[in-house]
Formats: sequence, structure tokens, C-alpha cells
Amino acid sequence: MPVKAKGFWLSIEAIACLTLLGMLLATEVQVEEPSMLDLHLFKKENDLLLAWAKGFGNLTEADMEKMFSEAFPGKSGEIFVDGKKIAVGRPGKESVAAGAKFFGGNLELHELRLVVFK
Repeated sequence: MPVKAKGFWLSIEAIACLTLLGMLLATEVQVEEPSMLDLHLFKKENDLLLAWAKGFGNLTEADMEKMFSEAFPGKSGEIFVDGKKIAVGRPGKESVAAGAKFFGGNLELHELRLVVFK
């Protein structure tokens, strides 16, 4: 192969690579618009967990379900109390979750987790 032919093929390869790079840079990347919904749900979850932790000994599962329904009308979720799961509605695919660990009156460790499906 003559020396000039090698340079010709390298030029074709460089042109093809630059064309591909240009096409990749020209494509639009679809960016999701930032939403405050997740932050709002997370804040409400933390407020609800705080209320449940303060009145932990006096709350029943029915009370927790009722408070969940009032805080998140039309939403479904899961409540975990020391590993026990309480389902409210049907589970979904996307969710926002929050959790809290605290000590009870006799210094026993309790864990609350709350998952809200969008």
C-alpha cells in the first residue's frame, strides 16, 4: 500500500469520527423538570413520623392508618412499626420514603418507616 493511500484512509476515518461526534453533541438530552413534590412528600412524612414517635405508646394501627389517610389523601403507602408492615392502599412503582429511630419510655429502641407511593 503506498504511503499516500494510508493518509487517505486516516482522513476518511477522522471525518467519520468527527461526524459521529457532531451528531452526538447535536442530540437533545431530555431532562426532567425539577419538582418540589418529592420534597413536599418527604417533609410531610417526617412530620407524621415525629407525631407518631411522640405518642407512640398510645397509638393503634387504626390510628396510624387514619392519620396517614388524612396527611396523604388519595395516596397509598406502607407503614413499618418495629419491622411489622401495615399497608394502606395498593403499592405503586415510584415512592418517597422516610424513617425514624427513637427510644421509648423504658429505653427500648423503636423504628418507624413510612413509604408513600406517588
